[in-house]
Amino acid sequence: MLLIFGVLGALLVGLGVVLIVAHNWDTLPQWAKTLLAFTPVLLGQAAGAYALFSKKESVAWKEASATFLVFAIGACISLISQIYHLPGSMAGFLLVWCLLTLPILYIFPSTMTSLLYWIGITAYGVEQGYGFRETDPNYYPLLLGAALPFYYKMTQEKPLANATRFHHWLAPLSATILLGTLANTHGELMTIAYVALFGAWYWVGKTTLIPANQTFNGYVVIGTLGLVSLLTALTFRDFWVNLFFEKITVADLFTTREGWVILTIYLITAMGLYVTGLFRDWRSVLPTLASLAIFFVLLIGLHQIVFAVVLANLLLLGLGISNVWKGIQQDHLGILNIGLLTITALIIARFFDTDLSFVFRGVLFVMVGIGFFAANYLTIQKEKTCLIAVYK
Repeated sequence: MLLIFGVLGALLVGLGVVLIVAHNWDTLPQWAKTLLAFTPVLLGQAAGAYALFSKKESVAWKEASATFLVFAIGACISLISQIYHLPGSMAGFLLVWCLLTLPILYIFPSTMTSLLYWIGITAYGVEQGYGFRETDPNYYPLLLGAALPFYYKMTQEKPLANATRFHHWLAPLSATILLGTLANTHGELMTIAYVALFGAWYWVGKTTLIPANQTFNGYVVIGTLGLVSLLTALTFRDFWVNLFFEKITVADLFTTREGWVILTIYLITAMGLYVTGLFRDWRSVLPTLASLAIFFVLLIGLHQIVFAVVLANLLLLGLGISNVWKGIQQDHLGILNIGLLTITALIIARFFDTDLSFVFRGVLFVMVGIGFFAANYLTIQKEKTCLIAVYK
């Protein structure tokens, strides 16, 4: 509680100082404005020095002072730019802010600073990669690499901490959002790249990096939802036509930036499956293997769209059935319902994509609804029976 309120207090104090200064800003001379711009930074550094040397064992002091210093740096950069009318872009501002935040991450060290840093580099990557200055160099991969050692250290020292769980969501989300910035001349191929990335995320979520009993595993959830969503889209013929896949050849996988991105992700995933030994327990990484199957479906779709659409439907149905079976076997309601939702998504997709009668569609929905109730009821009853047996 002390840590949480310490961080919140630092945030509120920082915002309060900014508002007070902003109210009287226009009446101040230039030297006073400059002094006020650096004052929060100096105060943050003083608080940080006190936390490091006098409160070494206090996590709350370190987190609060580091958080305050991060916002003080951002305010200082923007104020100095405004005072002296320095030209620049939002991407440049975010880049400088992230670079100055990075040392704080390792000096204190601060998990809150790490979360803010991940948010900052994601915002920078979006602004630089998708904005009007997208022709300028994008340093997001370097900024990402600089944060990975701290992230890995957290997974080893604090695997069950809430801050670590938040990182397990922010890290894959950040990379997923920024993958599109790697597109060059054949942006259509990024669909395959995202299929490969979601498969990789599912594999990461099954490694020792994430505790086996952790619920709401960010990597698994993002990987599963991403694969199911893309595979559902691939069951529509119009999706293939709109992507202009007819203009793409297999040779493009080896001659374009997008192709090398795809091959690199699949190669890393394959090596990771072998090194971690998860390829032996293939059922635990079935969605990852499914991403490879989707890759071949996409290759088939380059020449035979109708055949690829049929395969995509069968693959999505197979994923749904496998998750339902796995959920029943493990008495896991989460996995069971993911499988049922996958099958439901397939039925809804065909509801809008076929000329079946309303009666037949209605029967399908009734059957799926009954399946939801029956599967969940039987699983819950089975769990109750096991608990009663253990109690006796």
